[in-house]
Amino acid sequence: MSRLRISFACWPYDRVGALRHGEVTPEGIDLNFIPSHPGDTFLRMLDHREFEASEMSMSSYLMSRELDDPFVAIPVFTSRTFRHNGLFVNTQSDIREPRDLVGKRVGLPEYQITAALWIRGILQHEYGVHPTTVTWLAERWGTGMRSHGSATGFKPPPGVSIQTIPQGESQFSLLVKGEIEAAFVIQDIPSGICRSSLRDFTGPVPSVRRLFEDYKKVEMDYYRRTGLFPVMHTVVLRRDVYEKNRWAALSLYRALCDAKEEFYKNIGEWELFSFPWIRHALEEQRALLGGDPYPYGLRANRKVVDTICQYSFEQGLTKTRAEPESLFAPGTLET
Repeated sequence: MSRLRISFACWPYDRVGALRHGEVTPEGIDLNFIPSHPGDTFLRMLDHREFEASEMSMSSYLMSRELDDPFVAIPVFTSRTFRHNGLFVNTQSDIREPRDLVGKRVGLPEYQITAALWIRGILQHEYGVHPTTVTWLAERWGTGMRSHGSATGFKPPPGVSIQTIPQGESQFSLLVKGEIEAAFVIQDIPSGICRSSLRDFTGPVPSVRRLFEDYKKVEMDYYRRTGLFPVMHTVVLRRDVYEKNRWAALSLYRALCDAKEEFYKNIGEWELFSFPWIRHALEEQRALLGGDPYPYGLRANRKVVDTICQYSFEQGLTKTRAEPESLFAPGTLET
């Protein structure tokens, strides 16, 4: 019996390294691992269905299911990140606490992306800042803007004000000039997708500070209270591939689990990593998140997946509130 050939586009996270380098192989599958920036991967899949399988934005996946349902997910979450740290404010504004964002102009990379979905949900449920009380300015939105929203039929939800940041400007440039009062910056490495990156803020920028200056403490407290470590990305198979090879969903799931376990084995070797205090960081992380801070499978993640389904529906990105069990290949639901 010939093996199924699958191209799999994914950012080269440490947790998938063993799969990328062939140390772990999915049963019955010849996998072509394609390292790719998430923003580019999502566009290539949403616009052109370019790969048999890929990493995928959770928000875009939820929206695509109501458009033409092109993918089937497995309960692997390649990216999960706390998001309080990405909120920056102009120091000349009167913003001192999250509630002060009401009535303000706040920058975003793009309205529909998962990171923005999470921070709006957090602001609404933790601090009483509803998305309709803020004017949002997006770096990309619409056809020709490398926009995920244009691929999923995104339209501004009722009551939500979204403006486009002009070409030649960015969240960072507008924030420094005081033309917006706050900005939500999500990535460290500059890319063709986002005009702003966290590296914009590493030099002396007296007019800018974080809204949550001790963001680590805030994020750890958020996790203690809610149990939520926000999921950003899942893994999908193209539906046509899945329908012909349903067994491949569980095979890929198991291989990704094995690859993660291989990484966990190595992370205990402190001297492999270029971080002098990694031992302290790992001990602190394990005390809060346990020995598997990036769990896969539906059972361990049902609450966080249900929360993102809730936020997507509440914020008008999806017309119905999806049930977590409906998102993943049936063969993986017992994981």
